[in-house]
Amino acid sequence: MDVLVTNDIEQSKGESGTLLRAVAQGALAWADVGTLGDSWLGTGQVRTDPHQVTAFVSHGLGTWDTALAWILYTKAQGAGRGVTLPIYGAPTEGRR
Repeated sequence: MDVLVTNDIEQSKGESGTLLRAVAQGALAWADVGTLGDSWLGTGQVRTDPHQVTAFVSHGLGTWDTALAWILYTKAQGAGRGVTLPIYGAPTEGRR
């Protein structure tokens, strides 16, 4: 990943086992973690190349995350941003 964002850095410092371990092991500094909102607005951690990958570490409710993902997806589509990735072998493939 090239850009790492979360929905709330202070919450991540108390609840994100993944980020806490990475920081404790010296693989990551909190200064390298941005917020999704700031990234979307272009005021925080952002990609500088269209080939870079952004990772989002979420600490919200599943429904909140899904709603936010849909909003961001539709806004990105409308702005001509992002890349559609192929998904093969969907979990429901071959099921009735």
